[in-house]
Amino acid sequence: MAFFHVLLNGSGTSGDGSTWDDASDGTSAYIAAAGLATIIAAAAAGDTIYVKGADTSTSATITLNFGVTAAKLGKPVEVIGVKAATTNLGGSIVQSDLVPGLRTGDATRAYDQTAGNAAPSITPTGTTADFNIRGFGSIYALVVASADVFDISSGDGDLNLEECKFTAATDAMRFGTTNVQRAHVRPTNCHISSASAEAILVRAGASGRAVGCVIHSADANNVFDFNSPEPWTFEECDFSGATSATLARIDAAAGGPIKFKNCKTKASHVLVTGTIDEVLTVINYGSDNTTGLTTGGSEQQYELESEAGRIEIETTAIRTGGANDGAAGGWSLAMTPNVDLTLENRKALISEPMHIWVPGDGTNKTLTVFIANSGAADYFNDDAWIAASYPSEAGVSQFDYLTTQMELLDTPAAIADDTDSTWGTGGNNPQKLQLVDIAPDYEGWIQVRIHFAKAFASSPEILYFDPKPELS
Repeated sequence: MAFFHVLLNGSGTSGDGSTWDDASDGTSAYIAAAGLATIIAAAAAGDTIYVKGADTSTSATITLNFGVTAAKLGKPVEVIGVKAATTNLGGSIVQSDLVPGLRTGDATRAYDQTAGNAAPSITPTGTTADFNIRGFGSIYALVVASADVFDISSGDGDLNLEECKFTAATDAMRFGTTNVQRAHVRPTNCHISSASAEAILVRAGASGRAVGCVIHSADANNVFDFNSPEPWTFEECDFSGATSATLARIDAAAGGPIKFKNCKTKASHVLVTGTIDEVLTVINYGSDNTTGLTTGGSEQQYELESEAGRIEIETTAIRTGGANDGAAGGWSLAMTPNVDLTLENRKALISEPMHIWVPGDGTNKTLTVFIANSGAADYFNDDAWIAASYPSEAGVSQFDYLTTQMELLDTPAAIADDTDSTWGTGGNNPQKLQLVDIAPDYEGWIQVRIHFAKAFASSPEILYFDPKPELS
């Protein structure tokens, strides 16, 4: 595993990267953005490339291609930003030589450092100067402002990006392409932005998990444009500086799921715009712009959008004695199907799993999920049902699976009335979905989902369910 050095503000000719020298000889540094691209392409698995300085590149397109080999998957090439005044070389470089950031114990992110601590930077010029990053690699503390398109994972690979700042100045910031087969991106504490009136485009081929990132788009309509996306998760990210309050536009294509977890949004955010007309799910767990949360309060925010409809937190039509987070209070979940996109006993809006622990004593038990609705009548077992997996009654590793769904071509039967529960305003027609005679041979979690398949040609009703199942 070798060490190399790149001087972005050098004026000489790239050498072998063994020193920081800016000279036209074989032992000088790699020079400028072109030199960085050259050594990244040539580096072997596990090599480390230290980079410093700033370059205003005149290259039409710059591609940092880390390459794709089995060795690099386990030992990716690593690019690390160091201070401009660093003189140590390779194995002699110590942490105080690095651009300070969260990863070195500093309170300021590496891309936000100034003066002598500033992160190395590349600023391509010209209106067609694209920037691409792909392959199996890792980058810490690099700032790039592409003059045009900025592609991340535009080819197969696995990218780990830490405390970098990447900006597409006049065109789109793009993740993935239509021909990527096995790319994954992990931005951590990065700043990613599309400065033009272009949303950040997330396309097929590249999945990802962004943690603690600041993500901006100047697009007036939405932050992201998801086009046949792979699974993506955004955790603890900040979208509050984006122009639009809408997080995701769906470009009529299957994929996902897309998950937002505990992120900061603009006020009155919108999770999804556009038409989900293929199988796709977008979920928000606790992402909002609420302020003043403190002792005694909690974040109650949940939204799920799929082709079949919407599921969200409900705090009025709630079941007395039901789910309660112990701070903000009681809650239920409201399921609203999309018009003409559910069908009795066939196509349903499906909840995420609810869990309850079951003893493994072999005795019969009954699992109950409580529901109500906004309509004027009870539901039948082709309108709504539960499906559950639970520890096997035969004592084997594979869980058993049961459902209350109506059998094919059977006659719909009314779901049992719930005469004991009281629901808040809007929670009409209390009923209970029950799986009886569950008798596991060993203990474990029951996982149960509710399916709402009642079809509506217009003005769909809402099914409310208490996300606190009971076992008796």
